[in-house]
Amino acid sequence: MLVSVIIPIYNKEKYLNDCIKSVVKQDYKNLELILVNDGSSDNSEEIINWWLLKDTRIKYIKQKNSGVSVARNNGVTNSNGEYVFFLDADDFLEKDAIQKLVEHTNKNTIDIVIGNHYEQEKGGYVKNNKFQNKLFRSDELRLLENKLEFFISGSRSLSTVWNKLYKVDFLKRNKIRFQEKIHAEDRLFNLKCYVNDPNIKIINKYTYYFNIVENSRSRTYNNKFYEETISLFHSFYTYLSRINKEYENNDLLQLTLIYDMEKIFYFILSYSNKKKYDLIRTLSLLKKDKEVCYILKKIKNEKTYKKINIYKKIYVKLFCNLFLSAHNYVFISFFTCYFLTEKIKNKLLRLRGIINEMGNKKE
Repeated sequence: MLVSVIIPIYNKEKYLNDCIKSVVKQDYKNLELILVNDGSSDNSEEIINWWLLKDTRIKYIKQKNSGVSVARNNGVTNSNGEYVFFLDADDFLEKDAIQKLVEHTNKNTIDIVIGNHYEQEKGGYVKNNKFQNKLFRSDELRLLENKLEFFISGSRSLSTVWNKLYKVDFLKRNKIRFQEKIHAEDRLFNLKCYVNDPNIKIINKYTYYFNIVENSRSRTYNNKFYEETISLFHSFYTYLSRINKEYENNDLLQLTLIYDMEKIFYFILSYSNKKKYDLIRTLSLLKKDKEVCYILKKIKNEKTYKKINIYKKIYVKLFCNLFLSAHNYVFISFFTCYFLTEKIKNKLLRLRGIINEMGNKKE
């Protein structure tokens, strides 16, 4: 079975050699490596050309700078494998990573195989939270606790696309592609996969080394952050409506909105240099967003969340009330008061601690 490993590359000369080397040295030999240069201005292309002479399994695609979503889509379009594997250019693989994942495709009956990973910490690498080996079929994916585990709390193993095998036929059959100009494009991609009832296999095998790169997009705030972040919710909302699956995935849509709204406010309070201005602007945009307000009102009246434990109830209730209260100017005055921003920030930090704690607790 041929596996296509796709690496989008933008100015990654510091890491790229080790990344490519970890693929070509895999124990599993039946693979192709697709390198997509997204308009790099450093020495990445020189490294790519050196490796092209070393291994005939490497395919090189050069594009003008268009972003990681376009690069990955180009990689999938030009792949020949039965499965694709997405690898970030600043990360690398265990020598037997692809072999371990392929062993769990069960003769091509599994649509997504998810491995565990090591994460960079203090100059070394530590194991991520331990997974339990488990197969999830469509009926199990509809359970609220599994939606929370995959996307909101716990391992959040479907918040990224790296370290996973995706069956190409499943992606093409459901017309699933990466969307441009959205924060967390990985999560949106996986949300689209999830609602199309894939067979998902999680394995407790450590296959991937994840490097935490400072000054990355995930740790910065800019004046487009709200629009880019909330666009994931709108895109997912539109997608569910288009495939007529909004009703059965209403809880996942609601949780997605809550999670991203919390992230927006957290980032403003943590990273914005104009906290008061950005809070007022964000709340004003929130008030005008008909789809957001519609879903928030539905959440407030839902009984779905009585099924989950107390910490998650607090999480849902707090943010539903918080964002719904943005409809009145009393809340705006309170929230934008300069002397209260640190208190609110601390509450968000405590809430994030609760969310992380949930991942280590059983339902």
